[in-house]
Amino acid sequence: MFYTYLITKRALTVALACVVVACSTVAAGPSACEDAQVYALYSDFRSFARVGSISKAGVATDVTGADLDTDVTLAVHDGRAFLLARNFDALLELSAGCGLPQRRISLRNTAASAPLNPQDAVQSQDGSLWVANYQTTPLMRISADGTRSAVSIDNLDDDGEPQATFVHRYQSPAREEIVTWFARLDNNDPNLAPKGPATIVYVDAKTRLETRRVTTQGWNLFGMLDVHGAFAYAAAPGSFADAMETNAGIERLAIDAGSSALLLHERELGGSPTAVRISGDCAAVVVVDASEAKHSSLRSFDVRAPSTSLRIALGNTEGYDLLGLAWSNDVLFVGDRQNKQGRVRRFTKSADCTLTESLTVIVTQGLPFVLAAVAPQP
Repeated sequence: MFYTYLITKRALTVALACVVVACSTVAAGPSACEDAQVYALYSDFRSFARVGSISKAGVATDVTGADLDTDVTLAVHDGRAFLLARNFDALLELSAGCGLPQRRISLRNTAASAPLNPQDAVQSQDGSLWVANYQTTPLMRISADGTRSAVSIDNLDDDGEPQATFVHRYQSPAREEIVTWFARLDNNDPNLAPKGPATIVYVDAKTRLETRRVTTQGWNLFGMLDVHGAFAYAAAPGSFADAMETNAGIERLAIDAGSSALLLHERELGGSPTAVRISGDCAAVVVVDASEAKHSSLRSFDVRAPSTSLRIALGNTEGYDLLGLAWSNDVLFVGDRQNKQGRVRRFTKSADCTLTESLTVIVTQGLPFVLAAVAPQP
């Protein structure tokens, strides 16, 4: 099944013959960049992925025309976008809006270095890049002059690979901190099942020393982190084979206080969440059930009253078909891969967080996998 395949694939490093940016690129015109609302990453998980954008008019464009890695994701923080090529252990910084690769940053010190499997990246005020890796060197710092160093975090996971999943830059009243989420999965399990709650570690960006750590309520943090105001939200599906776990649902961290809570549990959602995105007080979440078919659906709720406001916006698909979720102002973009056809559906929200679908469906050149807003969301 797809998510089992995807999680397992994170732990692998495949030798590929192609160099990430050795393929042709086609620059998009200025208007395409200015009108872009959402970055879009397309992948069938077998051939090379492609990256593009979707405009305000609902036009999906493959702006780079570049063949990329087969195992990729996006990291968008503070208006900067990176494509993470996991098999190559490299970052591609993308131009704002267009998604055109501007520079390639290798994460390895040498070609013989152990695989890293990058998952997320953010830049601190001094220009350093901080990268969360699934395998060796869970938290890496690349200084402005290119020096690579591992950030030491002790007693985090007994198998030595705590699976860093998300990283976020936080300016506390006292200091600039790098906040990293570690999933803590079981390396002896072929599906990397969670063996406990995740751990969130705060590191002083200047001294690179740990300042505190938090244990999450949810297990197996998944997908992309969504930081909204004072809170950070993530899907915590636990096991995809069980939709009644008490330690799975929508995870929320109060970043300054360092307190973790599950806003909604799986039994309320009706399945395991795979993605959550916030706009104002409204949340959109993709949920998959525990059936063999793994039907996926779209739901919404008000974060101020999650249980009483939860409603279904889009009913069950045939499988893991809804991938990619992004708000652009009050419009929600949802990737739809049903029948192996690439589409992006759009929804508008009401004051009570009800989602209403647009009659126009955006047809894409590939199967959407990851969507991310170009601009930070209110």
